[in-house]
Amino acid sequence: MNDPVPPGLEFVATVAIPLLEKPLGSGKSVRGTRQLIPFSSGTVTGPALSGRVLPGGADVQLIRADGVAEIDAKYLIETDRGARVFVRNCGIARGGPGGLYFRTSPTFETDAPDLQWLMQHVFVGTGAVSASGVELRWFKVT
Repeated sequence: MNDPVPPGLEFVATVAIPLLEKPLGSGKSVRGTRQLIPFSSGTVTGPALSGRVLPGGADVQLIRADGVAEIDAKYLIETDRGARVFVRNCGIARGGPGGLYFRTSPTFETDAPDLQWLMQHVFVGTGAVSASGVELRWFKVT
């Protein structure tokens, strides 16, 4: 048996999504406070993937009693070559003494032959929030 090799990370792209609309909430339940954050644009720039975020996406969050936000974002990317990629980006975000912890695991669907690698690897993401929106950095796990 071969020894397992620790995984590495290969940078794929940065996704910048301006948050122009206010979150829509459904109130507090026993699970937490649910909110939907719609977005209609964004940019994707990187060595392996570039294009734009199409209108119609949203981040559906559950803010738990412990302050952790469960993230479930769904949206479409159109690459510079015109291919479309469906993205589902799930993860968590929380504040703390060390600052914001914002990690995701994006998955992708596409029929573009040159982008099939997006459906054949595991990806991780980091995130940051500012007054202008959200910035994500995606990495392929090698």
